[in-house]
Amino acid sequence: LDLSRDGTLAAIGWWDYTSGRSARLEIFDLLFQFPMASHDLPGLPGATQNLVSAVQFSGDDRRAAFATWGNGSDPEVYLLEMGAFGPVIGGLVVGLFTCWIGQVYARWANQKWPLPMRDSGGITLRELEDQAQVADADLPPLWASLLPILLPVALITLQSLLSSWGPAEAMHSQGFVSLTRELCLSAGEKNTALMLAAMTAIFLLYRYPGKSAGRLRSSLEEALSQGGLILLITSAGGAFGGILQHTGIAEDMRQWASHFQLALLPLAFGLTALVRTAQGSATVAMITTVGMFAGLSDPTSSGFHPVYLALAIGCGSKPFPWMNDSGFWVIGKMSGMEEQETFRLFSFMISLMGLAGLALIMLLAKIFPWV
Repeated sequence: LDLSRDGTLAAIGWWDYTSGRSARLEIFDLLFQFPMASHDLPGLPGATQNLVSAVQFSGDDRRAAFATWGNGSDPEVYLLEMGAFGPVIGGLVVGLFTCWIGQVYARWANQKWPLPMRDSGGITLRELEDQAQVADADLPPLWASLLPILLPVALITLQSLLSSWGPAEAMHSQGFVSLTRELCLSAGEKNTALMLAAMTAIFLLYRYPGKSAGRLRSSLEEALSQGGLILLITSAGGAFGGILQHTGIAEDMRQWASHFQLALLPLAFGLTALVRTAQGSATVAMITTVGMFAGLSDPTSSGFHPVYLALAIGCGSKPFPWMNDSGFWVIGKMSGMEEQETFRLFSFMISLMGLAGLALIMLLAKIFPWV
């Protein structure tokens, strides 16, 4: 038995005394009262039992190593990694609620500010009309159209699942199984997965609706030119976020936030929104704020599970997108909206979704502080 540093997790290894032929390894969340990872070691009648002799958490409390007797002469070590059920379930609940809020606002805004059809995203209305006249036989099927989007999601998800398979278990896989596992891990690396998705999209563009090299070349040139502008804006936001991190403001904010323990959730939300509005990148804003509040996530002092703090930071990354946000320009230009229309139909909506998410998080933290 071993406990995590904050006392919320227990790594347990035991022998099944009822049958005397199996051992079980488990990481148990004492707050959620739920097993976060487990593995059974079945034994054989008359054989040496694979008993657990030592258990140790890693430095970050995300993994636990279990030393066992093995076959009686060769000891074995198993590594279990804790899953992330709490953030996934919490994010799903808050995400569904905020999506509903966004849909309600979108319906109201669509009636108040009707948006006419315009040239957008490098394509004119005339070209859209011509595209609408293309025969169905010259268009890709639905599954092929979704493939460039779903392929990287599936590959990255598969890599995450295979990565949770401990190294000790991976040593037992040989031949074709081991080769397949390594190929899936390589394909699931984020850059490789996105490259495969881009190659799939290029092939579909080449195959449908025709095989004109001129059309393929012009489409790629236009996509690269627009993507280059987005990369410049995003890189500028990331550089600004790096400057903020090197100024030492995170430590000052952490000391200041320690005096407002009762308002920790709205404070985390507000600081994330402030950093996001200042430099434009939601990712940089979340990473920066997580560093500020890392020392304040102890559930014994905050009174609620750390997952609520993580969700509040996530919702705080929504307000307020404007000119320094690459997403502001992508959505505005691809939808044919002017800057004022993008503010009304996009910025206000996503900010409202973030505020609604914060309200739900605070309510859940009050009613269910540990689940």
